[in-house]
Order: sequence, then structure tokens, then C-alpha cells
Amino acid sequence: MKFRVLAWFYCILVLILCNMELNQEQRTVIKFLVSTGVMPIDCWQKLWEGYNTSTVGQKTVRKWHKRFLQGDTLVKDKPCTRRPKSARSAEGVQSIQDAL
Repeated sequence: MKFRVLAWFYCILVLILCNMELNQEQRTVIKFLVSTGVMPIDCWQKLWEGYNTSTVGQKTVRKWHKRFLQGDTLVKDKPCTRRPKSARSAEGVQSIQDAL
């Protein structure tokens, strides 16, 4: 049973990583098409011709098209600002102790 769970988890992880690479590949194509003056809907249609059902959505193409028009050159996602893994810090503990 444990092996099945690990195998299932591994398969899901591989699918996620492959999807991330595919998205970056499509962003590279969008970046090229933007540099040649292709409009967002035409970008999406060209992606559809190459990737069919694996194509990112039209809204995503418009978002990346706009970013590349504004001069962004990165095809990777910008890093997310995540909340801290722990809300406990030395300063926070001290301020609460001072308040009490």
C-alpha cells in the first residue's frame, strides 16, 4: 500500500513539473510572437495549432502578451510573496511579553 501511495505521488509530481515546463515553453512562443507584432488572439490560435488541448487559456495568453509588451523578458513566474512559515519570532514574543 505504501508503495502505491509513493508511486501515485511521484506520478502527480512528474505531471506538475511537465506542465510547468510546457507553460514556460508556451510563454517563450508568446514572447517571440509579441516581438513580431502578433496580437493576443492570434498568439493563442498559433499556440492551439501546436499544442491543441495542452494550450494555455486565452486569458493567460493576454496576460503574458501584456507583460512582454511592457518590457518584461522573463518567461518564469515571478516569485510569490508567501506568509512566513511561523508567526513566532523573537521580536513578536518580546512585544507580547511586554504588553502583558
